[in-house]
Amino acid sequence: MAKIKAFFKNLKWSHVLLAVAYILFGLALLFMVSTIKAKIADIIGIVLVIIGLVHITQYFLQEMEESYFGNNFMEGVIMVLLGILCIYQNAQVMVLVPYMLAIAVIGSGVSKLQDAIDAKRMGDTHSAIFLILAVISMVAGCLVMFNIISGEDNIYMVLGGGMLYSGITDLAAAIYLSNRYGKFLRGEIPAAKEETKPEEAPKAEEEPAPTAAPETPVLPDPVVPEAPIAPEEPAAPTETPKAEPEAPEDPAETENK
Repeated sequence: MAKIKAFFKNLKWSHVLLAVAYILFGLALLFMVSTIKAKIADIIGIVLVIIGLVHITQYFLQEMEESYFGNNFMEGVIMVLLGILCIYQNAQVMVLVPYMLAIAVIGSGVSKLQDAIDAKRMGDTHSAIFLILAVISMVAGCLVMFNIISGEDNIYMVLGGGMLYSGITDLAAAIYLSNRYGKFLRGEIPAAKEETKPEEAPKAEEEPAPTAAPETPVLPDPVVPEAPIAPEEPAAPTETPKAEPEAPEDPAETENK
């Protein structure tokens, strides 16, 4: 039950309603072209007014965090004004109707191109299918916009087929991506990984060349401080022995000599 609620919550309802409008309009162009050709400008105007009102309503139902970054109100007002213009300027709009429808088909292709990018970012492997569907829609619209097809009936047949195709593929894409987006949020599918370069063969590790042992630095011999030289003490004065006075000779001895 929770998955079902998440599915409808993640569904792009504006895309679903627009896809339904494409399908109905495409069927009308294919099977009732002669009936609706005179009223096609009024029908386009009514459709634009309805889509614009849906955008405006969606703006007021959103939370502030969502509506602040969106432009639903502005887009809704512009669509309502365009719808009113188509209704009240019927004759002038009739000339531009085929080109307006062609732009709508091309816009559907651009929407599927965005779906392809979103699918790729969510890691989906079917993103290329959305790209192919987008190219087909854009080619169908360009055939009419650049007057490659001649004849009014042929133009409306191509536009009817293009709008029917665009509506069906847009509806299928909205349902598919809603389911994938829910799984992406729950982590059931991994996100797309960045492409990595092919790994190169590991190179053989080169043995580092032997390095010489670092030389032991020669330290200078420690300087031993010299002991301070003690000052020499003055030598004590030496007394020279005095010569003893010779005894006087005895005169008697001198006479005997």
